[in-house]
Amino acid sequence: MKRIALVLALSLTGSVALADKPMPERKIAHARIVVSDVIDGAPSTIAGIDLGPAPLPGSSRIVHREDIERAVPQGLPAKTKIPAAVRIVRRTVTLSPTEIEATTRRAVASSGLGRGATYTGARPGAAVTVPDGYDTVTAEVPRPPRRAGKLATVATLTFREGDAELAKVQVPIDIDLPKEAMNADVIKGTKVVFVIARGSVEIRATATAGADGDVGDEIPVTIAESGRVLRGKILSRSPATLSEAQ
Repeated sequence: MKRIALVLALSLTGSVALADKPMPERKIAHARIVVSDVIDGAPSTIAGIDLGPAPLPGSSRIVHREDIERAVPQGLPAKTKIPAAVRIVRRTVTLSPTEIEATTRRAVASSGLGRGATYTGARPGAAVTVPDGYDTVTAEVPRPPRRAGKLATVATLTFREGDAELAKVQVPIDIDLPKEAMNADVIKGTKVVFVIARGSVEIRATATAGADGDVGDEIPVTIAESGRVLRGKILSRSPATLSEAQ
């Protein structure tokens, strides 16, 4: 009787130990989960198979054995040890205000500013945490108004891994606008190139701007050869080019 009680006690103790065993956790720094993230030493034939998107920072995703089996329709290689479940956590990196300023400066320099504006600095308020593994950061800055002098605005930084967007961060920045910024991109009376597209055929004609306008605006133009007045969308400032408005 004592022997049976001892065996039962040992059995229950083992069950409790298994139940209390924590779920394995893996931290990754890429936008998609692959088999090698959840199976140690995964064979090269299946290591790169996609298991879905990585979780957002601050959250996690559990990948179960069944998820792996469904993702490998040809079947798993023999003797492959598959965990019952693995918790996937997205690794993050915290950028200090100094690092944010440097990142913003590089991104703005790469993207450029309108109206000949010059970047003079950023004013990040605190450190920012973003997903680790990003390979590019781009900046989007609202087109400055027609004015000269100093201007406070906001740059929206987009952190990407390849084509995948990981995070957006807004950073207050300061820019300096030259006197030339007070002028429109295209001034009334300017000679422009007017592009008319008809299917695969493109016709270019010389025209005269009938109003001031900025890139993206629609203004009237007078075609030099025929005198006909059409509306065109400003595509570029130098050279001044417009396309026929649809």
